[in-house]
Amino acid sequence: MAMLRTAGIPVFAQSLHFLSVAWHRSQALGGIAIMVPASEAGTAADILAGFQGTSSRWRGLYYILLAVVVALWVAVPPPSNGFSAAARPALAAQTPKVSEP
Repeated sequence: MAMLRTAGIPVFAQSLHFLSVAWHRSQALGGIAIMVPASEAGTAADILAGFQGTSSRWRGLYYILLAVVVALWVAVPPPSNGFSAAARPALAAQTPKVSEP
């Protein structure tokens, strides 16, 4: 929509507000219908046809980064003491004790 508005074409998204609340129904409704004046339809189609979206180079980098994060999540075990400060003596000594009434 921003590309069309930048080109000076008035744009109206028909179900934008509904899908911002119920985004999981976007496929059932066929996405968001973008409406432009009939006199600007050809220009709008040309602008949208030139839109590339996310480049495949960045998409590939994203999948590699995701694979590394998942591999580290699965392969690296948690600390044997646990994650809490009470499980680690050095941090437990620094944690102020709360006296019970």
